[in-house]
Amino acid sequence: MNKKLIPLFFGLLLALPAQSIPNIPNIFGNNFYQVGGLVAWGEGGTNSHSLAYKKFPIPTGKIFVIEFVTVTCTVASREVCQATLIGAINGREATEHYLDMQLIRTDGDFRTYRVSQTVKIYAGKEHELFISRPVDAGSAGGGITYSLAGYLIDGN
Repeated sequence: MNKKLIPLFFGLLLALPAQSIPNIPNIFGNNFYQVGGLVAWGEGGTNSHSLAYKKFPIPTGKIFVIEFVTVTCTVASREVCQATLIGAINGREATEHYLDMQLIRTDGDFRTYRVSQTVKIYAGKEHELFISRPVDAGSAGGGITYSLAGYLIDGN
């Protein structure tokens, strides 16, 4: 039987019989776009262990229409993680889009927060992901990962 591989998140593939896959037209052409990676506390020039900024790459002349956001953040057990997408398009007034971080795990000295949220955000070159936590001196760091998915449109 002829099978077709369907890409899923995080490099997983699903093999289904080719005849069972509907032919869905790509209304956005080949403009699907996704960025992601790791962020370190203090990144983005904040020189702070309680803040992190991550500018994400957007091709010149394009606007990134973000449709899905995932952020995972691990902090010390007495801390809370907050995430916001901040930015402006073509120098217009800045916007802040707060993401609804949820506690998903407590493991001794650490807590893990995550958001996986459908959004509709038009991001230009000035956009960045901002993560914050209230931190005590000497607090252990934690890991931050992010993924933003959507598509590109022509921008000014």
